[in-house]
Amino acid sequence: MKVPCLGSRVSSVVALLVLGSGIARGGEAATAGPAPQPLNSTVVSLDGDQWSMATDPKNVGRDEKWFDKAPTELKPARVPGIIQEVFPCYHGVAWYWHEFTPAANPHAGGRSLLRFWNVDYLADVWVNGVHVGQHEGACEPFVLDVTDAVTPGVANRLAVRVLNPTNEPIDGIRLQETAHTAKTVPWRPGRGGNWGGLCDSVEFLVAPAVRVEDVFVRADPKTGVIRVQANVRNAGQQAVAAQIACAVAPAVSGETLHTVRADRELLPGDTLIETTLQIDNPRLWELTEIAC
Repeated sequence: MKVPCLGSRVSSVVALLVLGSGIARGGEAATAGPAPQPLNSTVVSLDGDQWSMATDPKNVGRDEKWFDKAPTELKPARVPGIIQEVFPCYHGVAWYWHEFTPAANPHAGGRSLLRFWNVDYLADVWVNGVHVGQHEGACEPFVLDVTDAVTPGVANRLAVRVLNPTNEPIDGIRLQETAHTAKTVPWRPGRGGNWGGLCDSVEFLVAPAVRVEDVFVRADPKTGVIRVQANVRNAGQQAVAAQIACAVAPAVSGETLHTVRADRELLPGDTLIETTLQIDNPRLWELTEIAC
């Protein structure tokens, strides 16, 4: 998690989750087991040129179940990329397909996730014909839990329907009624192009049942105080004892400047953990400090 306001003096905060034993009734720790180890997710990039695309100008793909079987007229595509690289001047609905072979999850009760870093504008996602989620809005990442849809060790079919809005409504969505920045159709000088598609990376994650779902960091350059909020998700059925450690370090040299640890009982669902870090002699970053 980057802390842009403090520059190269200190610019990264890391949150590490370590699980202990389960919590017995009454909040007492269960019998001791092996020494707890940090929990890590395995991230597999699905980026590259092994994707296929097709346009859907009549918006018939869902009714015809393109998520089960793609049409015959496909074009190769690269991800990250935009629709208009493959189909110049096209706006509307387009589909992407990709096959990947996930590894088995080594974590008890672990989860399989898909992470999209930026889909512009509306995404519907299927894995092996199962609709696993939808996300509306560009320029922000989203994560879908696909545990019940994937099959480890064999080829899995990923289909993504992308709606790139235009002037005429599609499924009730028009370009001018969305958060579209300066996009116009057709393009005009001084305005932005109405591009869309899988505009950033797509990743498959093999995650433990308990994981750090998100981290928000706010740094105060006057005091050197860094406020950290971490959302920890327990996808299991029982509470677990855990310790979350947050550390801050400079981007260039990497030595740890400050670490705090918090012990928590994590109930099933989401738990918000808040803590603070402190550094000495903070300063704002400069544009010349590109390492930040």
